[in-house]
Amino acid sequence: MGEYVQLPTSPPSGFKESFDASHPAPQTSLRRTSGLPRLPARYYSGPSARIIVCFVLLCGSFLLYTLKDLHSIRWVPSLKSHDQPYLLVGPRRYSRRAVGHCGLDDLLSDLHDTRVPLNSPSTIPTNFSRPETDELPPFEFSFGMDKCGDRALHIFTPDEACDLLESYGGMHMWGDSHVRMVYYSILMLLQNSTDGAGYNPPDADCRKENRFRDRYKNNEVAPCLGTYYQDTRAENAPKFCSGKTFIRFDEIYTPNPEYLKGIHRLWQDKLPTDVRSRSPILYQGAGVHFWCDAKQTHDYLDPVIELQQHSFPRGVSIWAGVHATGPNMPEQWREMQGFKAIEKYDLAVEEILRNSKIGEPWEGATFTIPSYNATFGASSFDGQHYGYQVNMEKAQVLLNVLDRTYWDIVDAGGLVSHKERDIYAVI
Repeated sequence: MGEYVQLPTSPPSGFKESFDASHPAPQTSLRRTSGLPRLPARYYSGPSARIIVCFVLLCGSFLLYTLKDLHSIRWVPSLKSHDQPYLLVGPRRYSRRAVGHCGLDDLLSDLHDTRVPLNSPSTIPTNFSRPETDELPPFEFSFGMDKCGDRALHIFTPDEACDLLESYGGMHMWGDSHVRMVYYSILMLLQNSTDGAGYNPPDADCRKENRFRDRYKNNEVAPCLGTYYQDTRAENAPKFCSGKTFIRFDEIYTPNPEYLKGIHRLWQDKLPTDVRSRSPILYQGAGVHFWCDAKQTHDYLDPVIELQQHSFPRGVSIWAGVHATGPNMPEQWREMQGFKAIEKYDLAVEEILRNSKIGEPWEGATFTIPSYNATFGASSFDGQHYGYQVNMEKAQVLLNVLDRTYWDIVDAGGLVSHKERDIYAVI
């Protein structure tokens, strides 16, 4: 860890790329070639000349207008070279590989089968008292990895997390409150502060656990709900990772394809050029607000699958598996959102993803990070939501997944080095 990744200053010999300008086409002289006939003199003056000049200016204006908006054009697979990877990532300052033989598939399999032991950190009831300091408390996972070994889950420092996320083309997160709370934890980690996810309204302390409480037991809205930074570029937000990390969360509880496509394009078009040249992270999750209905989930995922099929570079597309509910879940919700319903729902989502699979995760296929067993037995303060510990575990798991996916993309030839303006080369 800590080894700097040094990129070559130019592509290797024999390198070919359909949109790389590092190999210019042969230069053609614009001067008249000897032996070719001249145009009649009338074409160089008078009305004919004015028509030609107007035509050239019109074409030039159209070309400039097109180039001005070139950044918003998304490359489609039909323009992709046959041997070019679908996903692209940038260099990192910290170079590390997954420990041992534990790749992405092994890690996801272990998460699916893991268990939360008694007296582990996530089983301790949530304490909503004011924290003594803004600094993040020491962290450890509540569960282990049977096949990969406990060392397979790396605990990312704020600097390492920034480095990893900067290598991607930003991260767009959307879904319900479960996804929103993972977003809180990511922002807290990047700021190394329990106060890093949002601002404090008058007479309220939204640090640490209080940030995760949406409502009180009497269903009264908690003061911290809605006071988070929706985007790391928000005017009232601090600088995350020195302004080099671009993350946004949108609340989308039920299927809304046109809204999702609109806000995603708006978010992506405002990213810096070099960031847009890399694959974005698409992290989404929902279900409990439409009663874990598989048909609506299919509708929820359709725009993402369509986006992946018609974009280049494609994004790393992740579905957040629904976590386990607590035994203190209100009686009226247990049948539709309880243990059996969520287990059945997670299986239905897996079937949807198998039937619509593009390829492998490093090719843009949507895959699930399972959370059910990693939260079964954890302490939920309302039967449906968890506090800082569980959500930070989800955030750290997400970073571990992105780390492994990063190296899969690199192995597939998807490491890019930003050159000048819109020119970037696969190396």
